Amino acid sequence: MKADHLSFKRASSVSMLGLAIQIAISLVLFFYGYYSGDRAAFSASFLSLVGVLVWLVLLLLFDQHRRERLEAMEAEALAEEANSSVFEEGAADLRLASRRLQTWYRFVIPVVSILIGAALIALGYWRYRVSEEFATAGALLEARHAGWAMAFGLIIAFVGFVFARFVSGMAKQAVWANLRGGSAYAVAAALVGLLLAVAQFVDVAGSDALRRLLVVGIPILMMGMGVEVLLNFLLDLYRPRKKGAYPRPAFDSRVLSLISAPDRIARSIGEALDYQLGFGVQQTWFYRLVLRSWPLAVVFGVFVVWLLSCWTVVGPDQRGMVLRFGAVVREDIGPGIHFKAPWPIDRVVIPELTERTESGQIRVVGRTATGIRTLQLGTPPAEESDEPILWTNEHTKEEIYNIVQPSVTEGGGSRGASQDVALVAIEVPVKYAIADPLLFDQLGPPACVSRSCGSRACGRSRSTCRPCRSTRSSAPIGRTWPRRCASGCRRPSTGSTRARTASPAAQGSRS
Repeated sequence: MKADHLSFKRASSVSMLGLAIQIAISLVLFFYGYYSGDRAAFSASFLSLVGVLVWLVLLLLFDQHRRERLEAMEAEALAEEANSSVFEEGAADLRLASRRLQTWYRFVIPVVSILIGAALIALGYWRYRVSEEFATAGALLEARHAGWAMAFGLIIAFVGFVFARFVSGMAKQAVWANLRGGSAYAVAAALVGLLLAVAQFVDVAGSDALRRLLVVGIPILMMGMGVEVLLNFLLDLYRPRKKGAYPRPAFDSRVLSLISAPDRIARSIGEALDYQLGFGVQQTWFYRLVLRSWPLAVVFGVFVVWLLSCWTVVGPDQRGMVLRFGAVVREDIGPGIHFKAPWPIDRVVIPELTERTESGQIRVVGRTATGIRTLQLGTPPAEESDEPILWTNEHTKEEIYNIVQPSVTEGGGSRGASQDVALVAIEVPVKYAIADPLLFDQLGPPACVSRSCGSRACGRSRSTCRPCRSTRSSAPIGRTWPRRCASGCRRPSTGSTRARTASPAAQGSRS
């Protein structure tokens, strides 16, 4: 195609359209991520925002090309009409647009590429640092407006990919080759939108694993793209080029350009096979058949993978139950291979064992249903340390005291006589196993199951005091009333009565 001002004018129009689409995608992702609390979408908005800068640079670059072509046409027309050598000697000094275009490729494009690479790395690192804690199980908030998220994601994926394919088709012409840089960021927005929609769908189906993966995956993608831009810049310094040829911008992602034009992948593979095998592999009937039928092969492969979801494996130390559209159809399945309806009709749920970390987050420590678990009803066990455990040093994070008063024994005096109370701290580890996974799962939220079993509302204080008494006694003095936690289960208050062994009179004065 001839490199005239009309060709560059059309490229400027396409760049302006790409700029508008990229701004719209950025705003949709930003406001949805901000108001819904979707951290993955909020991070994706910054990735799309960098694409806005790329389209703006391409718009200005193609406009400068158009001005240079108009200036060249005017110079040629004047040169044909001029008869004096004075104009010929000063013609080069009048080519201002040509000198500006050279400045763009020599200074502006490299500087902008470095800024884009640095921005991608900085924004990706920032989003990774503020979002990495939400990638653990149980730390991510429940998705809000899942329907809108899937709709926005599919629209962004469709618009971005169709526009990227259109632009990459134009970029096959040498005069429009720089459009590849814009198509790369359009296909990046399309991929992110598709992943967000699929993650929301999987979350509605019952697993937030993909949502948690995208929380850190998108920032990692941004940092990877930034590193690629900087590597392209360094390699362009040593890459030879033909005289008069314009260099390829460093912000043009080679990896994403292949995704926006999948036919280039097949052509590159074919050329590599031709070179390695020494004959025209691309001319054989088998290669042409594969190239023509690859969409059908991909669909068949996806169908086979979907059928493989009919089989599930339960570990030797696990018990599970089968849910069909959320309803329990098989309450208890043991270890081994089991057949079920394909996903998302049936799915197998194995109860999780969770614990709360020091920062308050819920962490999955296992998915064992038949193994032995430990529940601490009294003082938590001492931390592992080489130092001896003494009463004079701190050896546990929380000491739970029980104030007991023994009953009157035979021959021990009158019932009205004053008696001392004892302060007891005791470790009571309770070993238990899950016999019914359905009842275990219905007991409460996973974070509250263990706490509910071991709360003082279940009688922990009375149980731990019972081995310390010679005979029956009344309720412990430091009684606390249970209260509700944020998850809906009942748990005891953390306050406890702390005292030393003393007489009732001394105890009353200290109260």
